[in-house]
Amino acid sequence: MSLVSVICTAFPTDLDSAETRASLESVLAGTYQQFELICIGAGETGNASEQLDSEQLDSEQLDSRLRWVEPSPTGNLTALEQAVAQSRGELITWIQPGDRWQPEKLSRQVAALAAADDPQTAIAYSRVSQQGNPLPIPTIPPDAPSATLHDALRLYYHWQTLSNPLIRREAWLAVAGEGFGLGISDLFCGGWRMAVALTQQFQAIALDESLVELAPWTTPTLSQWQQLRQALQETLTTFITPEDPQDRQSKAQHNLDKYLLARALCDSLTPDLAAEVPPILKTLYQNDPSIQYEGALIVETYRRLATGDRLNLSDRWLATLQVTPTPLITVVIPVYNGEATVAATIDSVLEQTFTDLELLIIDDGCTDNTAAIVDRISDYRLRRLAYDNAGLAASRNRGLQKARGTYISFIDADDLWHPQKLEAQYQRLTHPPETHANLRSLYGVAYSWTDYIDESGNVLKPGSHLTLDGDALAHLLLADFLESGSNALVRTDAARAVGGFDESLPAAEDWDFFLKLARRHFFVCVPEAQVYYRVSASSMSSQLQQQEAACLTVLERAFSDAPQALQPLRSQSFANLYQYLSYRALQPPLTPDNCRLALGFLQNIKGWDSQAPRYQPLLTELQTLCRIYQDNAPRLAARLCDAGSLTPQVEDLFQYTRSRPYPAISVIIPAYNAQDTIGETLESVLAQTWTDLEIIVIDDGSTDNTVAAVKAIDDPRLKLFSYPNAGQGESRNRGACHAIGEFFAFLDSDDLWTPDKLESQYRAIVEWQPPANAESLYQTRQPAVAYSWVDWIDISGRFLQRGCEYTSNGYVYPKLLLSDFIAGGSNAMMWRGAFYQVRGFNPDFPPAEDRDMWLRLAEKFHFVAVEKPQLRYRQVPTSQSANVVRMERSQLRVLDAAFERAPQVPPFAQNPERLPAYRAQTYANSYKYLTFKALEGDPKPQQGRLAIRLFWTVLQYEPQLWQERRFVIKLWLRILITAFCPQTWTQAVLQRFPTFPRLHGDLLGYTKMDVPVDAFSDA
Repeated sequence: MSLVSVICTAFPTDLDSAETRASLESVLAGTYQQFELICIGAGETGNASEQLDSEQLDSEQLDSRLRWVEPSPTGNLTALEQAVAQSRGELITWIQPGDRWQPEKLSRQVAALAAADDPQTAIAYSRVSQQGNPLPIPTIPPDAPSATLHDALRLYYHWQTLSNPLIRREAWLAVAGEGFGLGISDLFCGGWRMAVALTQQFQAIALDESLVELAPWTTPTLSQWQQLRQALQETLTTFITPEDPQDRQSKAQHNLDKYLLARALCDSLTPDLAAEVPPILKTLYQNDPSIQYEGALIVETYRRLATGDRLNLSDRWLATLQVTPTPLITVVIPVYNGEATVAATIDSVLEQTFTDLELLIIDDGCTDNTAAIVDRISDYRLRRLAYDNAGLAASRNRGLQKARGTYISFIDADDLWHPQKLEAQYQRLTHPPETHANLRSLYGVAYSWTDYIDESGNVLKPGSHLTLDGDALAHLLLADFLESGSNALVRTDAARAVGGFDESLPAAEDWDFFLKLARRHFFVCVPEAQVYYRVSASSMSSQLQQQEAACLTVLERAFSDAPQALQPLRSQSFANLYQYLSYRALQPPLTPDNCRLALGFLQNIKGWDSQAPRYQPLLTELQTLCRIYQDNAPRLAARLCDAGSLTPQVEDLFQYTRSRPYPAISVIIPAYNAQDTIGETLESVLAQTWTDLEIIVIDDGSTDNTVAAVKAIDDPRLKLFSYPNAGQGESRNRGACHAIGEFFAFLDSDDLWTPDKLESQYRAIVEWQPPANAESLYQTRQPAVAYSWVDWIDISGRFLQRGCEYTSNGYVYPKLLLSDFIAGGSNAMMWRGAFYQVRGFNPDFPPAEDRDMWLRLAEKFHFVAVEKPQLRYRQVPTSQSANVVRMERSQLRVLDAAFERAPQVPPFAQNPERLPAYRAQTYANSYKYLTFKALEGDPKPQQGRLAIRLFWTVLQYEPQLWQERRFVIKLWLRILITAFCPQTWTQAVLQRFPTFPRLHGDLLGYTKMDVPVDAFSDA
């Protein structure tokens, strides 16, 4: 074990001082025992042992570790430096009177240095606390630029006290001659100078725990405070020089002022000291951007000064310290003759709530008043760099080359940002979506939504507002959804690794840049409009031709490098491009040249987009408009169009722009011998108001004309796959294997949907917001499954009755266990990730595989209800659901499996005593439904005899139903008549007593969706 020399900084050491004695006892009480405790000045160890009372140590052990040293009054070394020279330890540390160590302080620091492989690692230090709470000094972010601890200590003395660091003797000897003056009269500044000198040559290990308790601060007198201020200012001038970047100089000075405020405001202060505070507050508020959003703290400080209350504002001022020597974010504004807008753009950057930035203005050979406008702006974060004109891409690259931040963001000199843009993007990029740890490092780009503004700054229209987290390459191949180079926040190393911007491109260099980034990194979205892209008044035809050529170059290059799986997106990508170029060309005022270009763009749309026939009337109207304006003067062309009521809206083209590489929803339809119903079922899907979908029909070995009926429908979204017969559950799983949508919606081949079903359920999931009382309602997570109410129809499609209109949101598992209120496999829409996490449908449970699926989903995911009937569930006597005995066996297997898992699922994992009562009620509810199915349809005796057994089982599981005696007796009578009377007699009885035919349906009304509390004790 290494010997540690612990040096008491008091000179001479006064063991009669309670403050000194408490500090030394904290050293002696530590868990690390191999140390010597050095006191300065005359004294006897015997007296020391009497005064330093440690319950864990006897006096003999104490004497062996405590040494007194006598400093020489002559020589150049201070008393503390002489004590170090006379020490024997391999490691050195100090204890200042008033400070206290945690028992593990030395043990942890010695162990940290012992474990260090690098011989240059010679220092270990920890966080410090005061009055039991960690001192709220901000920590240096792990993603801070590659500034050293040495640079950070030049900004502020993070160690706070000599009682903190443990250093190797050789490190001390290496810097001892540098004259940092470790004097007893100025321990804070001396310790600060020593820390800077040490970290200039050696590495340090930071322990993220508070191992040193700092002596409580007391308000200084005016004289003491002024002496401290002078000493700090003199010390700072030795660290920070005019050669340092301006932002580092300013941060260091602001930190010094904040520390002085913290020392002055720790308690009530005298009037003369109070008079020193307002000038500092004014200077900080005017010159320190990080304080501009601390108005409440400024006001509270003034309020306390006015009232004379105990201040206790030290912690809040310490929390405002700036600890990153180099800014975290670099913002680059390339500008060429931007005098009209550059000031507003700069303001939108400097007013960001994220203030730890540098702003580089790349003057691209401006010949107007831009330089003068920029130079008049006073902010230490701003630098203007002048170059010869080279273009937008080259200017951005120049900024990238000069950037010092870990992250970089570009903004054109006429665009604007929301004040929270950088802060929101930084938080999203540094805290990406929950994913595997190995994937988190792949996130390299954050972006926000874009809105378009006119030359006056008024919002014209929203952008695409596409939200995407993760792999963005496929989406970017379809369109530049970031919409401008003024959007992204990018890791600087990532931007440099892809080579920055292609300077050979006259346009679309930002799209090319994002595509290169997307091949290597994940993107993350801030789903708020925070980028305001300024639209110019007109587009010259030469500019449009340049943009077309540049975009074609970008896309050809991107697809040549894209994986084979993304090649099918090529045609849609080019179609999207020409829709956008047509829109740009047909912006007013219309010109013959632009209309001539637009004709070519529109023709290219038809060549690339296989779905162009769907909007051929719009294309025809636009082509007609172009020809009229191409052949006639603008005023005459306008009159002709008015006369012919020719007013096509070019914006309507964007209704057909496909911004997603994959459909939002995959509709999966298993079909077996469904020739009579599959056409109507598919029509109900094709009539959906939500059109971003694909339809996958799985032919499950049909022997009729099902395949021909599907093939007769001409829609590019429809796909047909044929397999040998395997059952409905397996067919659904087969469909999922082909599906590429974000969400899955299953539909049986004889059921129907209302036109708004998919859109309602999709929006219910993606636009979900937690209710005000989310915790009490167990609705705290984004739902993964949506469902609607159900109507029953007959074989002809006529309405029979409401099938289910029960609503439960959030964690629905306890309710869904009691009864399957989803009521059919054609109802729910689910996130594809949820489907795969529960491994799809279990084909071993036909025909109840859908109930098994909903239960397994409900164990892990939240549900959301659309409270209106959107599934029209067909009641077909010959369908699988008519086979009641088979249904019973399947239901029992599903429920038995569910209750085997239940002890590990909330609420039963926490309250296992609830299980018996839930089990009984669940089986009772299931047998109610089976009784209903047995009595549905023609009153045949065999169905009645089956109903006897089923209803008797209901009463065994739920004897409380006998409380509804009148209903139970009438239902028994109905069942017995059906079972033992000729069918004609039964029909006559049903006709004679109007309530009898609906008794079995009324039984469903007795389905219980709650288990009373007293049932748990009964169970």
